Amino acid sequence: MIMKTKTRIIAIAVTLVIVAAILLRLASNKRDLESEISSNAEFATVIPVETYTVSMKGTDNSFKVNGSVTPLREISAVAEVQGQVTSVSASLGNKVKVNQVLAEVQNELLKAQCEYEKANLEKAKRDLDRFETLSKTNAATSQQFEAARLTYLNAQSTFISVKKQYENTYIRAPFNGIITKRFIEKGSYLTSGQAAFSIAETDKVKFIAKLTVAEAAEIAVHDALDITIDALQGTTYKGKVTAIGVTTDESKRYDIEIEIANSGSGQNMILPGMFGTAIFPGKKNQKNLLIPRRAVTGSMKNPKVFVVTGNSVSEREIVAESVNDAFVRVVSGLQSGEIVVTAGQINLVNGSKVKLLPSSK
Repeated sequence: MIMKTKTRIIAIAVTLVIVAAILLRLASNKRDLESEISSNAEFATVIPVETYTVSMKGTDNSFKVNGSVTPLREISAVAEVQGQVTSVSASLGNKVKVNQVLAEVQNELLKAQCEYEKANLEKAKRDLDRFETLSKTNAATSQQFEAARLTYLNAQSTFISVKKQYENTYIRAPFNGIITKRFIEKGSYLTSGQAAFSIAETDKVKFIAKLTVAEAAEIAVHDALDITIDALQGTTYKGKVTAIGVTTDESKRYDIEIEIANSGSGQNMILPGMFGTAIFPGKKNQKNLLIPRRAVTGSMKNPKVFVVTGNSVSEREIVAESVNDAFVRVVSGLQSGEIVVTAGQINLVNGSKVKLLPSSK
């Protein structure tokens, strides 16, 4: 009987120990669950972000800008006389030399008249020489000599006028260049002043690039720089800034004109329409307020950043210019030492709570 009583007491004690252990385990699980729920709730309202501390940095301000080639000048070769075109010796795309004949207007009558007036001038010159000799020996009067001189001057004037008209029947290239347009054919009838060809100069070309306000401030007219042309790889051309625009386009950029001596020939010649890159030396080791490009939200036309203050952020508009693919130069809107968000902005709004990730700077 006593043994049965002891066994029952032991069983009850063991049961109580097991129940107590179970209760302790449940209480521990409850505390862990509550802690996890609290942690998740905090994470849901606090957004992890990467940041960057704004600072002044010394930079090499040399920069590259893409652009395109245009003619230094492009003018029309026009007819100086009216008449029918009898021959055309230049076509679209032809390279031509200065004074090269491009077309001819009907000129048989002018040619004959020019030869007649030339002969008349030669006769008048012989008569003038003869009367000059005779007047020196009093074999001719001064009136006869003066009449011969006037006859000669009149013949000279007439010949020059007719010769000029005859020469104008030939349409010539005003400079070395390329025919960009042809407006006439053999048999066409031209009036004086009518365009026959459009010619672009090739000895020199013009490279057009667009610079930001900050970039334009780095250069001046007559500055020398290098140019590379995409289609002519392996060659660097020397350029000179000839003009800087005074107004910006819609992207707030200035047109810059750069003159290039076209030293190439044949397949190495720079042609209008080619694309390339201008390499501006810029000012060396100038201090700039820089931030990573990835800190900028929106476009560079209207840049904004999220600035960290304490454990929250505020969105701020800034004025900035591109430096390269990685950094932008802050013109205004930020101070050195301020902290900007560089990753995680997609989840942020004004006043969002943030948590700086360990990798943040």
